[in-house]
Amino acid sequence: YILEAFPDARTVRLDSASPRLSLAAETQLTREDPHLHRGPPRFSPDGRLLAYEESDTAGDVRRLVIRRLDGIEIRSVPRARTGMTFIAPKSVMGIVAPDWPPNPMSWAPSSDAFCYSRQTDIGAWEVMIADLAGVPVRIAGPPAVDGTLAWSPAGDRIAYVPATRPEEIWVADPRQKTARFLFGADGRIQSFAWSADARKIVYAAGEAFGDVWVVPLAEDGSAGEPVQLVRW
Repeated sequence: YILEAFPDARTVRLDSASPRLSLAAETQLTREDPHLHRGPPRFSPDGRLLAYEESDTAGDVRRLVIRRLDGIEIRSVPRARTGMTFIAPKSVMGIVAPDWPPNPMSWAPSSDAFCYSRQTDIGAWEVMIADLAGVPVRIAGPPAVDGTLAWSPAGDRIAYVPATRPEEIWVADPRQKTARFLFGADGRIQSFAWSADARKIVYAAGEAFGDVWVVPLAEDGSAGEPVQLVRW
């Protein structure tokens, strides 16, 4: 298939003196268990730790696990309340949630903290923040659409889409543990991402089809006027 797509590759010859990549070692972090599902795995920014979600087929166990690369577990936090069956985000409070990619958590750029969403007794997803040893703390603000948490590359804010306001983006202060409104879109936000310098947010919004917008962020943390990049 590659040669059909790139016919010029047929004339490429490899240099036998060039360095080659090889698998130096492999470490199995978990053991096969037919009753558990694991993933998706997420490296910490410094590459020392690995986080993933672990759940059982009945929905009674749902937790976020953090391990060292040698397999030693250093943290485990529940993603659902004890004894409560997991409720799919699409059925929460009658609100239709977008198909966000599986992303149960987001690392702090410093790799010593993380945020994640935890399901409450009524099925909403509250935003939680924790370090590698302390007790997780709830962020005061509206519940999140599960999978939308994104820690700013600058480390000063956590952005997410509220479940009750899917056309808005809110930001939480990791120190104050409170969330505030940042900006609203013309339609339901389908995805978003920070720029590397944390000075812009790009998002896609709409219903069946999404347009792409870029929002500049000022020094004081306020959002500027969105710039539309493409139009349906």
